[in-house]
Amino acid sequence: DLSGAVIQGDAKSCVELVGEITVQGRDIARLSRELVEHFRNLLVVRLAQDSKGTTKDSELSSFGRLLDLPDQEVEDLKHQASELTVDTLMDYFRVMAEGDEDVVRSPFPRFALETVLIRLATLPKTLPITEILDRLEVMEKRLSRGEGTKSPSQAKEDSSGAGGVKGEGDSHG
Repeated sequence: DLSGAVIQGDAKSCVELVGEITVQGRDIARLSRELVEHFRNLLVVRLAQDSKGTTKDSELSSFGRLLDLPDQEVEDLKHQASELTVDTLMDYFRVMAEGDEDVVRSPFPRFALETVLIRLATLPKTLPITEILDRLEVMEKRLSRGEGTKSPSQAKEDSSGAGGVKGEGDSHG
């Protein structure tokens, strides 16, 4: 549930879930370590997926020895990982691993974990460079066709200026 809240960008749910876990008397430092492992497992599964987000059986079996999880958990990981890029998962893992150190050393591990999860939930999703380049190509094509060559302020000036001049000409003529 916590990783799902992170992926959905729901920082409030992250804090609420940590509160529920604390009330249940669970070990916050252990939970933090398990989250580091979970984000690592998401990354491993994502690496086994092709660019379309599907996992080839041969690739997953070669990664299977790295996961050591029941099939249902692997399926859940595949579902979560398919929504994210490798770069985003690397960011999640890095922030969670660094945050885990803070949780373990903190006199207030709950607050440290909440802070890490809020940081993760509000972390901008990383776009693959190929997607950025594709977007730039589309923009370049639009500009070369003359679409969107005026800034919004220029377009507004042109429309208000033309309307004013036309109106004056109509009243005199």
